[in-house]
Amino acid sequence: MIALRDPASRLPVAALKRWEVPGGGLEARLFLPDRVVSYTAQAGSTVSGWRRTNTVDNLLGVVPVVEFCNRPTITGEGTSELADVAPLQDAVNKLCTDMLVASEFNSFKARYLMLDKDAGREAIDRMVAELKHKAAAFQRYLVTTAGTGVGEFTESTLEGFVAAITLLTQHVATMTQTPPHYFFLRGEFPSGESIQSAEAGLVAKVEDKQVVFGESWERVMRLAFAVQGDSRAGAEDCETIWRDPRLRPEGVVVDAAAKKFAMGVPLRQLLEDMGYSPQQQARILTEANPPLEVPVG
Repeated sequence: MIALRDPASRLPVAALKRWEVPGGGLEARLFLPDRVVSYTAQAGSTVSGWRRTNTVDNLLGVVPVVEFCNRPTITGEGTSELADVAPLQDAVNKLCTDMLVASEFNSFKARYLMLDKDAGREAIDRMVAELKHKAAAFQRYLVTTAGTGVGEFTESTLEGFVAAITLLTQHVATMTQTPPHYFFLRGEFPSGESIQSAEAGLVAKVEDKQVVFGESWERVMRLAFAVQGDSRAGAEDCETIWRDPRLRPEGVVVDAAAKKFAMGVPLRQLLEDMGYSPQQQARILTEANPPLEVPVG
């Protein structure tokens, strides 16, 4: 799906969605402020192969498409979270493949035969049977020499691959602000304060995204109200309420709310800080005995 944005408002003035249908065909919808146009084509068709099939009026008056732009640049273009770490992930995949190959061919001792060029078949079969008796897993190499003997190649360890993969994984964790304990769970779990400190970068990253994604969700809800014919479709002062990204013990949250209440913070704000939804806040304030009075304004 693609969208054409107004350079001034950054809102979409047109959008096109294309998808495949069973049987190998293609369909597309062109969303405009005044109409929605449907197209169809055969698989592999170029621009000239598309055929308009239907046109309906867009009663909303706006393009019913909302962009969720991740890491927007100054020009409004988004950037994938995987753009920075894709090369590192490719390197990890390559090392994992090399490690599997090494485990297949070099994880066991490999014995070889050095045979005289005039050695008979019976002598070769006898020495091969001897090798099989000594090792359940082996590879044989027949080397023609002036003498006859048995040798072996020692197995190779995989520690070098593991160290390289671990190093790259640490780089991925640093670049994405992923807490290290999300990757390395070896039975040693960090303490509560250590976890909170390690997750500080990830929490800050999530809070930054809430600002951008929150505006997109507000436009989504305004479109939903417009579809229902609700007057709130024109509400420009709405706000997206996010759950607190920080994982804190309930006792810590309640204790902080109690201290804020002593400072004069309104009760409704405290209930919101504690994670209660607007519906739960209203029910708590209504069912309290006696009913709680919340300052207005």
